[in-house]
Amino acid sequence: MGTKRLTVSDYQYLIDRGWRRSGTYCYKPMNKVTCCPCYTIRCDAAKFRPSRSHKRLLKAVALFLTTGVMPKLFGRSGNQWRAESLSEVPNHTNPATLGARGDIPNTEYAGSQEADSWTSATSARFDCSQTTSPEVDTFSTFVVPAGDVQDTSKRSSTVPKLTKAHTRRWNARLARMKARALNENRPFELLLKEYEERRRRRLAKNAPKELEYFLAQEPNKGQGKHHIEIRLVRSSPSSNEFNSTLDTSYQLYKKYQVTVHGDKPDECTMGCFTRFLVKSPLVSDDAGDSPNTSSVPSMGSYHQQYWLDGVRLIAVGVIDILPRCLSSVYLYYDPDYSFLHLGTYSALRELGFVRDLIRTHGLTSVTPHPLYVHFDSYYMGYYIRSCPKMSYKAQFHPSYLACPETYIWVPVKSCLQRLDSAPGGKYARFSDESATDVHAISEPLDPVDLDRKIVCRISSNDRRRRRERLPPEPEDDKRFGVPVTLDFLRRHITPEGLQIFREWAKLLGRRALDGNFQIKFKPFQVVKNGPTIF
Repeated sequence: MGTKRLTVSDYQYLIDRGWRRSGTYCYKPMNKVTCCPCYTIRCDAAKFRPSRSHKRLLKAVALFLTTGVMPKLFGRSGNQWRAESLSEVPNHTNPATLGARGDIPNTEYAGSQEADSWTSATSARFDCSQTTSPEVDTFSTFVVPAGDVQDTSKRSSTVPKLTKAHTRRWNARLARMKARALNENRPFELLLKEYEERRRRRLAKNAPKELEYFLAQEPNKGQGKHHIEIRLVRSSPSSNEFNSTLDTSYQLYKKYQVTVHGDKPDECTMGCFTRFLVKSPLVSDDAGDSPNTSSVPSMGSYHQQYWLDGVRLIAVGVIDILPRCLSSVYLYYDPDYSFLHLGTYSALRELGFVRDLIRTHGLTSVTPHPLYVHFDSYYMGYYIRSCPKMSYKAQFHPSYLACPETYIWVPVKSCLQRLDSAPGGKYARFSDESATDVHAISEPLDPVDLDRKIVCRISSNDRRRRRERLPPEPEDDKRFGVPVTLDFLRRHITPEGLQIFREWAKLLGRRALDGNFQIKFKPFQVVKNGPTIF
């Protein structure tokens, strides 16, 4: 559906129900019938922890910026990088690693080892579980081919019972501390407390590092051979900085589309670029909220530009800042710098930007800002399991998928398990059967009653207003027309058109009946791409 004007709160409501925007056009896939179901995915930015591949990428980018040398990581092929990334997705099996060496699962031996009562009493709080497993014939373990099932019905009485490695090491450590306590004539409890303190400091030193730690490793201007400067410019309404870089940004978009997606150069026009990535229907909920009234970024549409050494534009991320999230719309980059894996790198940078907004203006900050009290997530668009370019988004933990029927957020791991058990592995309901869509039009409405609640806007002149007995047109709404109900316009719309409007209202949910979404109706005009709302 085309949109003329859409508040950021209403668009937040839409994307939480599976909608997305492309320019001023909003759309929602029909997941039950499409070959590639699209599920809205979001990442909890405050709890995000970079994976091993993310850390490796950020370190490699920092090394390139510091020395100008391409690291070994970037010498690998894209398929190798993708295979490593997919191996970190929960419950995702990498086919390239199955049976590569004919390996079989390692058999873990466990047993029991008696310790003296004094050691057991003093180490009760540190004692590891003594889980045991049945004895396994060690000879058969090494001769069974990969993929075969071991026959454990025959047991060997000569196989010794061994304690788990970590339990053996802990018991040995306790024995050494016991001997040391006797030799030094010191209380064993004191030695145990000292060991616990040393272990606590060691664990604190080796604690997982946050995203900001790796981003801070990149050199600033003058500290290395290169540096990346990130600029946030308002695209709609366009700022002076955006207008001054519009042609440079367009040329980068054209180069990206031709090289990466194979578009024809004459198809990548400035008009296409503007309609696709510049125009936006988003407006602020508060008329006083504008980019010039505060140093805090206002809600709306932006371009996040990545400048190498401050002179060369290498990537642009199109984003929307909404009341509860930062929504990633599109990314285009310079193919000459594809070795930097700018898709994943820009996603990590946008996550860092979200975390910075939460830290400085969020609810838990020192001076919370009213615009960001509910801001906590990073929306990555759609997750498509069958598409490697879209399925990589599940690497960002913790992530959640919106159930396509109830729009309840469910952890990715649980969603993938349901997709595995679904026919074809493509479409599934993620939430429980008892869950319901709280924003659905649940009450049974007669079509006529539904038409009376759907609000339309119709342009009019004085003659038509008198003939149709329309209400007076407000001064501030002249460009949008007079508000009337769909029931008032029934005689101007075909039965098929009425059915389209009713289905549209059901997709939007309750807000379609509250007047938040209104149809701009033009009599005698055939509706081809759905209604136009604002």
